[in-house]
Amino acid sequence: MTGPELVRNETKWRMTYGLSEYGPAGTLSVGNRDHRGAVRAIINRFMVWSPEWHYPIDLPGEAVGGFSQTWEFWKKFTIEDLLVQIESEGVEIYFRPYLTAARQLRFQTIVEPRVTLGSSSFHLQAEDSPLSGIRYRVNGAEQLTGGQGIGEGTGQDQEVRYAGGPPFTIPIRDVKMQFPDLAGDRLQAATNAWFSEAKNPTVQWTVEKFTSSDDYPPTLAVPGRGWKLQSAGHPVYPNGVHSLRVIAASGGWGADIRTEVQGGA
Repeated sequence: MTGPELVRNETKWRMTYGLSEYGPAGTLSVGNRDHRGAVRAIINRFMVWSPEWHYPIDLPGEAVGGFSQTWEFWKKFTIEDLLVQIESEGVEIYFRPYLTAARQLRFQTIVEPRVTLGSSSFHLQAEDSPLSGIRYRVNGAEQLTGGQGIGEGTGQDQEVRYAGGPPFTIPIRDVKMQFPDLAGDRLQAATNAWFSEAKNPTVQWTVEKFTSSDDYPPTLAVPGRGWKLQSAGHPVYPNGVHSLRVIAASGGWGADIRTEVQGGA
């Protein structure tokens, strides 16, 4: 498990309150902030109660925006629950590790529609490419023409929102997705973000391994790094430049780094 994954895992083990202090103090409210401001309030709550709750995490900046929400203590949300809600609206949250001037480890909280930490270009047909185990395919198995977001409530009073509509390039495929803690504009934003990802066929690239060297340092394969893959004349890979992003990396003491990528860097 990487450093960012460790931080994120810890958010599953804390509520919006200390268990010995269950009550209204555990309610968290955010008013008229952007998504960074919402994450700032959530991460602050993650660490605020006492020194024992602290982590070396830098809070993100914030600005005035359209996000407002109250998370009542009696709903018993974890910090992870709240971060997942924010991400469902089409943003990403990444805890970037770095060393301070005193060589102490800290984490920068990045909140963006798509977190990208720099970019590198590689020609797939080059003899010295550090990339190997490359596969490409187009998959329409999950493609939709419309999506119904199912939100907070039950029965006839349950909130629903819709995203979709013509032009239709495939036969109608309309399905639902559960967003049980969302309502109103936030439910619509989550439904829009989900459908935006699902309305097109998925272009799937696999890059199994990045081999680091003096010419290709391991910093080029960190999660969040953008990759531009150029191809020409290959029987499978389309001609042109293809944008990817590293979303996971792992390895040992050797030069090989196992990588997982997704499109759209």
